[in-house]
Amino acid sequence: MKKALRKLVPAIVMLLVAAAFVGTSTYAWFSMNRIVDVTGMSVTTEVADSLLIAESNTEADFVKTLQQTRTGKLRPVSTVDGIAFFYTNPTNVKGNGDANTNTYVAYSEAAAGDPGSYTNESPDSTSGKTYYDAAFNSAYGVASPAAGTVLYGYIDYTFYIKATNVTNTAEDLKLTTLNLLYNGAAVTEKAWRVAVFAQTATAGNATNDALTTSDRKAMLTLSGATNFTSGEAVNSTTTTGSVTYTSAAWAVDSIAAGATEYNKVTVRLWLEGEDNTCTNATFATLTSSYTLSLEFVLGGSENAVTVIGSAVSA
Repeated sequence: MKKALRKLVPAIVMLLVAAAFVGTSTYAWFSMNRIVDVTGMSVTTEVADSLLIAESNTEADFVKTLQQTRTGKLRPVSTVDGIAFFYTNPTNVKGNGDANTNTYVAYSEAAAGDPGSYTNESPDSTSGKTYYDAAFNSAYGVASPAAGTVLYGYIDYTFYIKATNVTNTAEDLKLTTLNLLYNGAAVTEKAWRVAVFAQTATAGNATNDALTTSDRKAMLTLSGATNFTSGEAVNSTTTTGSVTYTSAAWAVDSIAAGATEYNKVTVRLWLEGEDNTCTNATFATLTSSYTLSLEFVLGGSENAVTVIGSAVSA
């Protein structure tokens, strides 16, 4: 009996060591048990002189500061344009973080398409969503999500900006601050991405058109972020392609001299699965303590942001 135990103990030790290595491996696409929870993520948007902001395009609702809170549990997706998103099954990931094969699935929250893949969201959801992708949830082990447990590929913060140009020359409407913090401290996880879209609106009328590439004004990343394949993200179900992040001057809109104009702005936030830091180790302990602060300015000498900031207020 003792002799058998002596033989068994080393085998058990080796098994435990192997299990430890499996448990600490990192993957560019999260494994099944990791969820980045942005439940209650607060976004505060401020506007400078000659600008007003509202969640709906109703004249009486426009103010100087808007605070929005979204509830959502994020899983990694990948995109080259902030519009068409893709994901890979967690089983299709090698130990070094790369996808085992270029096999991806199109992610969509649209109402149209295969009825089996697009499911109506709970009416009391604070995610700002109408639908979720049931196949995406199933791939990450949530086959029948209840309210508050739905997984998403991205979160949108959408609002209207009313800009009044009182000068005699055209002025640019610019996003001059975009700071992402975690528990009030600078964010070091580089996998976060933001796309900024703007659509021309008319006074008092909501804009419900789907976002297009012509609406996209910027694709932003944190300084120093790198993708597994340099400069590439997923652009189809079988390929990756080059992704260009904003690095030069840009504007949400140009407001004509003496004009009052309206824009519907969408700030889209996601975790880029092809980023080298999109790993179990990086996001294992993160919960709901993210905040995102934005500021828009009309005219002036300040440039629009070209990276996601992580500056802590003094």
